[in-house]
Amino acid sequence: MIFEGVNQIGTIGDWGLKGCLIDKVTSAGNLMSRESLAFIFPNPSIENSTTIVFNQQGAAKIFLWDMLGKKIGIWEKKSGQNEMHISNLNIPKGVYFWEVCFDHFNIEKMKWLVP
Repeated sequence: MIFEGVNQIGTIGDWGLKGCLIDKVTSAGNLMSRESLAFIFPNPSIENSTTIVFNQQGAAKIFLWDMLGKKIGIWEKKSGQNEMHISNLNIPKGVYFWEVCFDHFNIEKMKWLVP
């Protein structure tokens, strides 16, 4: 996948993500995948909020970026929390990327469409 706005040293925007491999994109086919650490629904978003369901225990940080690498928001999952509802009323239509970080080795990346 190629991102617009990638500079010559491979970083995107101010968050410096290198490589930009989006490895698990949610869709109807893998929405409830047991191997996923988290999944998002509905996707594409058809309501005023979206839900992230966590399949792993423990605290986590959740990041949302737009296609140009602009950080849209950061949320925190508390230990014991199984799902999180996030309003999308102030998010413009477009394609976004979620990243759920449980630690440096357990990271789930998801594509999200707001039509």
